[in-house]
Amino acid sequence: MGASQSTAGSPPSHELLERLSGNQPVPHQDVFWKQLLFMAFPTPLASHSPEEVQAKLAPYCQQLLVFNPLTHNFQSLVLHSIVLLHDARSGKNQRPAANALRLLGSVVKAASETGNAASIIPALFEITPSVPIPKELVTQENQLIKVLMRRVMATLMELELSEANHVLLYEAVQLLLVSASSQVFCPVVVSPVGNHPMLEAMLIQHQFAPQVMQRLLQLLIRRPPPPSDGSLYLGRTTSGVTRLAKSAASTLLWLPAATYSSLAAVAGAVVGASASAEPAFARPPSPLAEASLLLILVLCYSSNPRLDVTEGEGMASATPAANPFQMALHSLLDAGDASNADLEGGGGGVPSISSDQRRQSNTGDPVAAFKATHPSSPQAPPPPQARIDFGALFIGLASALASTVQAEHSSSTSASGTGSSNSSTAAAHPTGSSPEAPAAAAAGASGVDATTAGVGAGVEAAALLAYSLLHGCTSFREYVLSRTDVELLVVPLLRHMYGAASNKQHTSFMYMLQILLLLLSQDPSFASNIHLVALPGGAPWYKEQRLTVAKGHSGGAGVGYGGLSLGSLVVIVLLRTIASGLSGGRQASDLAVPTNALAALANLAPYMAHLHVHAAQRLVSLLQVLAKRHARLHARLSVSSPAAQAPLPLAAAATAVAQKGQDSAQEGGGVQPVGDAADTAQMEMELEVISDCLRVLLEVMNAALIAPVASGGSASASQQQLHRSPSSSGSVALVAQQQLLRNLELLYALLHGQDVLGLLRTHPQFMDLVSNLQAIVDFFNRRFDDARATESGSDAAASLSSWSSVSKVQELVVTSAHYWRADRLRPFPELRFVYEEEQGAESFFVPYVWGLVILSTKGLCWDMRNAELLQSA
Repeated sequence: MGASQSTAGSPPSHELLERLSGNQPVPHQDVFWKQLLFMAFPTPLASHSPEEVQAKLAPYCQQLLVFNPLTHNFQSLVLHSIVLLHDARSGKNQRPAANALRLLGSVVKAASETGNAASIIPALFEITPSVPIPKELVTQENQLIKVLMRRVMATLMELELSEANHVLLYEAVQLLLVSASSQVFCPVVVSPVGNHPMLEAMLIQHQFAPQVMQRLLQLLIRRPPPPSDGSLYLGRTTSGVTRLAKSAASTLLWLPAATYSSLAAVAGAVVGASASAEPAFARPPSPLAEASLLLILVLCYSSNPRLDVTEGEGMASATPAANPFQMALHSLLDAGDASNADLEGGGGGVPSISSDQRRQSNTGDPVAAFKATHPSSPQAPPPPQARIDFGALFIGLASALASTVQAEHSSSTSASGTGSSNSSTAAAHPTGSSPEAPAAAAAGASGVDATTAGVGAGVEAAALLAYSLLHGCTSFREYVLSRTDVELLVVPLLRHMYGAASNKQHTSFMYMLQILLLLLSQDPSFASNIHLVALPGGAPWYKEQRLTVAKGHSGGAGVGYGGLSLGSLVVIVLLRTIASGLSGGRQASDLAVPTNALAALANLAPYMAHLHVHAAQRLVSLLQVLAKRHARLHARLSVSSPAAQAPLPLAAAATAVAQKGQDSAQEGGGVQPVGDAADTAQMEMELEVISDCLRVLLEVMNAALIAPVASGGSASASQQQLHRSPSSSGSVALVAQQQLLRNLELLYALLHGQDVLGLLRTHPQFMDLVSNLQAIVDFFNRRFDDARATESGSDAAASLSSWSSVSKVQELVVTSAHYWRADRLRPFPELRFVYEEEQGAESFFVPYVWGLVILSTKGLCWDMRNAELLQSA
């Protein structure tokens, strides 16, 4: 590769690397360091293929790990890197500084991959008498590691975003990512102090946390295009001229999102998406933004060790301390809100480093650089809260979820991505790993499926960041819920849910998407307003049926009878997800998929209005499918143990259903006796799950057709059970009539499929909920009978023709609904679910995040043989 060449008068790069990693120490002031850092690599290492750079440096890194305890050459490299970073603040030596960070990252990565970072990395940073650092400043263990991490973070915060600084900022982000990677090669999530020296040095930077998070979010939002001079590798197929043209176009098209320049593109992706499976538009690659997104997730979900955790202790006793970076993200303020300026003393935001501070340095002096990096006072004031433009952040997240990054880039460099789920229900599914297939190993181990990584791991990372903000940052969640164009975020989520539902192996991403909807559904204004948002373009990506205006309706393409609203689309996708989750083939832990979707659906039910005909039909159809499945299971268990089952009428109905050939193909159309005890236990568990789902669906039907009584409590969505809120009394007659008129399509679908109520009304677990629905059905059946009797006396043939018309039946439904009274119906409390992240959630998030990182940085050629975290997740 080009990096093997060196400047005239300097030894070849391979000779310099051999000396660095050899068994002889190199004096700190030797000319060798200038040759290595300034002359050995005339172009940035980042401009070459990551695979080629890794292949060239890997042997020297391994050799350095062997001989460094004798030579301490790595410590000298660290000190020279700190000096170069110090000088870069004034616009000097950006290329040598960037290459130095790449060299450091390669060595740290090699040390982490051994699985013994706890002992190897401290030895790499050991301060010896030959290291020129003032002894009075060396007061803490692993001090040199802390100084390096502080200097890298300061570089990330201080450098202006420009073409000259772009590669150095990218290498700083990459080094921080690699420095935290020792977690991947440790079998436990929360480790004793000292197991991850570099990560621990990052997590103690409380003063820098808000500044770092603010800068990373700014980079994510702005999506700076790669430098036009080709100093950042974008793939083999991109020529210099093409790369320059793409970069110029990127600069014009992808301005900071605070200007909302991407709003039109996002809106086009939402309402006019192509019918193909690919996202509607592709954003130009931005390796710096994509790496920044990954670093945000790593910093936020890394577990801070505690002093009371010792080797061999389990997770029960390992309670991590507060993570300053997660706290900084959760306490974000809106830079676009003028009221926040007063909270920050009128100036607002995190202060930047002044030019006078940048000039206070002695170039080339490691002692001065160390003193400038080392904090002068341990009692520093609390850092200000980070501030970011929430409007720009919202558009940035919506753009990331609605788009894809060019394939050639995502396959060669780190890609941005998305994807939380309830920690009690979210579980990664590990697979084996090998150095030959690091991406596949990471994908399987973390629950990230390689097939969905094509849309990519970047989408999952963006979804995970959206979860972090909506769940943890109250101010951002309130901002999102206050927007009138929330469909820009919701429609891409639904599209990904639609695609993930068919992939039964890929549950982690589905959890993330479901929890995002569950978080949004907890707000009544969201649940109500989404039915007012029309989607005139429909949902071309929905394959089961074309979601357009239903025939026989005059509602037009907008919101109304027959029109598709955002609320109807949410209901349709949730119902499809529930059906897919209960269709079989999933593990028991995957029951969270239908459970979380049911929880979101229950939250939305009281506010459903003018449902699309397909949404109404799908709701009743799912109720029918589950009722028949419940009957079959009950019948089979009754054959095995009749005394243990509930009322005979239900068993008789189930037997009748089975004898009519409505049983599944594998059961052969008859009632099969249960086999051994294991089969019985499995079927009993399945029956319990189906029963819970049926009850929630009946509650949804009641809430959608009959106004629920407002309740004073809420419930948490958990994997195995659903809890009802406390009830309250009150009349629901008038409101129930209005609710019925708002959902005539659902009423018509229920009348069409009313036989399902006969399977459930005699069962004590359902009869209370079925009674209200049966009362509605009986009322309209009487109205139909009266209307038929009235018309049959005049012209029987005309009457028969009239009643075979869908429009005629719908007309009578609308007319009769005005006479409906609900005085005698049983009132039910509003069933609501609230998502709660349980203690120990890091056991899901840490492996999931690192699975995304590994999959998105395949160019670094991770050696996954010791990736115990992903293998045991």
